[in-house]
Amino acid sequence: MLLRQFALLGSSLNSAFYDQVAREILSCHAQELPDLRAARVLLPNYHAAQPLARALSRVSGLPALLLPQMTTLADWAQSVPLELPVLPDTQRIATLYQALRERRWFPDADLWSLSRELLALMDELTRHHVTLPKDEADFAAQLAEAYQTKSGEAMQFEARVVHELWYAMAAGDDLDAQRAYQQRLARLAQQVASPLYVLQTCDLIAPEARFLQVCRERVAVTLFDLREKVKAEPECELLAFALQQDMHSDNLLGTAGRLNARARLSARLKLFAAHGLEQEAEAADVQVRRWLLEGKSAIAVVVQDRLVARRLRALLERAAVQVQDETGWTFATLSVSTVLMRWLEAVQGDFYYQDVLDLLKSPLLFADAPVLRRQAAYQFEQMVRKHGVVAHLQDFIAVAEQHAPELVLPLVRLRQAKLALPGKSAPLADWLAALRDSLGILGVIQGWRQDAAGQQLLQLLTLWQEELQADNTACSFAEWRRWLSQQLDLNTYRDVAVESPVLFTHLPATRWRSFDAVLLLGCDAAHLPAPVNAGQWFNDAVRATLGLPLSTEQQRKVRDDLLALLALNDTVRVTWQASKAGEPNLLSPHFEMLRALHLLAFGDDLMDAELGGMLEWARVSIDEDRGSRSEDIASAMPQPVVSQALLPQRISPSAYNSLVACPYQFFARHILRLNELDEVREELDKRDYGTWVHLVLQRFHAEIPLLQAREKAEAEQVLRR
Repeated sequence: MLLRQFALLGSSLNSAFYDQVAREILSCHAQELPDLRAARVLLPNYHAAQPLARALSRVSGLPALLLPQMTTLADWAQSVPLELPVLPDTQRIATLYQALRERRWFPDADLWSLSRELLALMDELTRHHVTLPKDEADFAAQLAEAYQTKSGEAMQFEARVVHELWYAMAAGDDLDAQRAYQQRLARLAQQVASPLYVLQTCDLIAPEARFLQVCRERVAVTLFDLREKVKAEPECELLAFALQQDMHSDNLLGTAGRLNARARLSARLKLFAAHGLEQEAEAADVQVRRWLLEGKSAIAVVVQDRLVARRLRALLERAAVQVQDETGWTFATLSVSTVLMRWLEAVQGDFYYQDVLDLLKSPLLFADAPVLRRQAAYQFEQMVRKHGVVAHLQDFIAVAEQHAPELVLPLVRLRQAKLALPGKSAPLADWLAALRDSLGILGVIQGWRQDAAGQQLLQLLTLWQEELQADNTACSFAEWRRWLSQQLDLNTYRDVAVESPVLFTHLPATRWRSFDAVLLLGCDAAHLPAPVNAGQWFNDAVRATLGLPLSTEQQRKVRDDLLALLALNDTVRVTWQASKAGEPNLLSPHFEMLRALHLLAFGDDLMDAELGGMLEWARVSIDEDRGSRSEDIASAMPQPVVSQALLPQRISPSAYNSLVACPYQFFARHILRLNELDEVREELDKRDYGTWVHLVLQRFHAEIPLLQAREKAEAEQVLRR
């Protein structure tokens, strides 16, 4: 790749760190300039490639430069071919599920979730080259020693589950993703022939660290650890003390007294304490729009709390600010999945009327006939309220044939789609194939093809079906639905079509990146660091005995990533909810430590006193007529105008009370006559009993006018008929 000089972007410290990397690379290859293609740089992500290229160009001072090879280690390893195919996780989880179901160890548990948790444990054991003892009793004794207790029944059961399933999954020659990655790295280490330069902000995972250790025996390997570089910068001295050392309150004052004036953060970092979710979202919305008005073109919103992020996104879009989202949203939260799950709920619930009504209101249903769907939703609701039928698709069709003929066609389509699904247990791949046929009949597939998220979901369903072709685990409808729900919750949709100066991202994705401004959203103690999901297998004592990383290691990575983000960016705002539902809510301990140290050293607690006062003046209202955006503190109260013909000549006492209590309710009910729909009666009341008894007696006496003229047995037969 040929690089010509161009303008520098990014913060001053960011440039300084990249310049240090560039000087080291250029110094090691001074005899080869301007050709650096013999070197290979391993990046934490591809966003680091451009600033490094700029630094190499700037530091070299050359008019043109042939850049080194720049890639991530995962992508480089992926280029190494393997003889054996890699077993997908979908098939491995299905195998684990079948094993758990056959052994009946957990009769009342969610076996799909348990299978995924066990699979994660086995992958971790593989990743760290942990081999369990051959004998189950030896493994149980090892657990007892780690737990520092006697080997009881519960511990023996835990040992048996993990030991038996571990060896059952490891018995075959198939490669899983972890083993495949390790094999690729091992082969790559034997092939590497050029110097390696590695950019990192936190410790590498075990296979990657082992790979670099082997590479050092063949070539020069240079690590650029951002943590070490931050320590050496006077401007980052306070950050390094607060986030890199486990400090106690008794040494804070002494540390604060030793900090140099250049470590002051008042111009770079501000904290905002909100009172509730809505105020936090509003504050973030105002801050982002302020930065846009200042001309900032690269604004990162680092999301810790997804609920606040969802609300912030809505506020920004209301202000006509689009958002580019690197984190994405799980498919379970999207409308393309809502129509799917509503359909399966209706099938599993024997077409309970509320499930059917929710399904008919889904805009992706009958995408080939949207007018039909809207009419069907209205007609179906009127029918069930008027005739009281509350379940069973065939009953709906029977009533519709008599009272709503236009509703028969959409209901028949539902019946045809139901018949496309297997009537008994079937493998997951068969369920997925049948689901596609069923959704095709419902017109959902056509709607998905016109939607970006729908297209990605279709691709996922096709991929899962292909991956599971070799699996023969027979699942009932309920088992398959739980599996599908879990898959939708674990896979993420990312809209790659949006380009915007505002970027939603997550903390690990910010490694070695700088922005014009950074907003850290939802930084309370519950979200930063996020609680460690230890699961139900092995505590830290057992993990240490087996050679697995402790739960604190993930928290250490979060702290390292946060340090790098704060060091590389000159403008940072941090928000959190200081109170939730009237109860105090603590700030993240990382920022609490940083705030306390800064207060002791410089007399400034870093709190943003300006942002809160701007919220009332920055609310956005949309001018519907002009289609433009205006800043207004209040919106006008609606003032409906009533024609003389609609005014009632007389009103009842209840209508008068409605007028006094709520004029809008009076206007809707008594002027527009928008009365509430009748409730669907799902249980019999006294009026039903009286009506039916009357009809029964009327039919009985129409056939038998005089009881004395018939035998008792004959009369009973007529009554029962």
